[in-house]
Amino acid sequence: MLGPSPIPGRVGIDPDASAESVLLVRRVALGVIGGEQYVDALVDTGSTYCIVPRRAARLLGFNKDNRLGTTRVSVVGGWRRMDRHHVERIRVGTARVHSVPILVDEMGAGFNPVMLLGLAFLQKFNVTIDFDRDEILLRSRKANQPT
Repeated sequence: MLGPSPIPGRVGIDPDASAESVLLVRRVALGVIGGEQYVDALVDTGSTYCIVPRRAARLLGFNKDNRLGTTRVSVVGGWRRMDRHHVERIRVGTARVHSVPILVDEMGAGFNPVMLLGLAFLQKFNVTIDFDRDEILLRSRKANQPT
C-alpha cells in the first residue's frame, strides 16, 4: 500500500549560510507517531540518504534496539556503517514527504543538531533553488517521471 503523496511547497534558505555556498534550511520537522523534533538541515544533493544526528534520533525514540538494519555509506575519508530507520514524515517549509528512510550517525561537533537532507526526500520533487529570493521551491513531479 502506498502512503500519502508528497506535498509540494517552498522553504526559505538561510541567506548567511548561502553566502558561504551552503544551503541551510531552518526548523525541518522530523515526525513520528508520538511527535516531532525540529532540526536545521544542510541540503545535500550529493547524498542519497537523509542523515539525522544521533541526539535527534534518540528524542524520536530511535535506537540500536529498534533499527531496521545498518547501511555502509561512503563518506569523505572512507566508509561508515550507520543505523537505518524510517520516519513517518519530514516537513521542510510547507513541503512534506511521508515514510522517509533515514540513517543515524554522529555528524561531528560542527554539525549537531544539523541533519543532511538528501535525495531520499528531495527526489520526490522537482527542485528549484532561487538564490535571489533565498528559497527552495519543491514542486510536484509529473506522474510519468521516474523517482
